Amino acid sequence: YQFWVHTCLIRELPWIFEFVLSTPSHHRVHHDRRVHKNFGGILIIWDRIFGSFLPENVATPLEKQHQEEACVFGVSRSLGTWSQAILQSWYWRSIIRRGTK
Repeated sequence: YQFWVHTCLIRELPWIFEFVLSTPSHHRVHHDRRVHKNFGGILIIWDRIFGSFLPENVATPLEKQHQEEACVFGVSRSLGTWSQAILQSWYWRSIIRRGTK
């Protein structure tokens, strides 16, 4: 399921799908490093219920949606490496460091 939500080729689906499921439109907002919303992996209805939902047209105004990169994809800070071992373990190491302070 997670593979198809990472596409930029699909703009929006019919309203019933957009209301219940996590769609590519919702997932682009999730990956936008400027906002912290849309956490539902499969069902976006949970984000609607708990107040963490943000539609793409609010996160990215319509006039910017047709530009090459409407959402600003990426992480909140650069780790300065492409090493998969470091990238995959960085978050867990930061949790452990915080827990030992």
